[in-house]
Amino acid sequence: MGVQRYETNLAVLETCQKKIEAIDKHLVLVFLNLAQLHMVERNFKRARTEVNCALQIDPTNPRALELKQKIDAESISRKVSDLTNAKGRVTGGAR
Repeated sequence: MGVQRYETNLAVLETCQKKIEAIDKHLVLVFLNLAQLHMVERNFKRARTEVNCALQIDPTNPRALELKQKIDAESISRKVSDLTNAKGRVTGGAR
């Protein structure tokens, strides 16, 4: 009786583990989609937060790692552009 109960519990545990893994895959996709949405809105801080959530679940996800690099690159590009525009306003623009 004890062995059967153990095998039943083990089967239940394995089923739950598979369901958790499936849910995790879906959560990663949700976080990545949210990150892309924030990228379109040019909200890099929120995009980075969403990608980091995806990476907490799956630290080696290639799509998440690629998107994180893209967010960082576009964020830096935007900061440079903002600084260039601010400098132009301060100096009165190009002559």
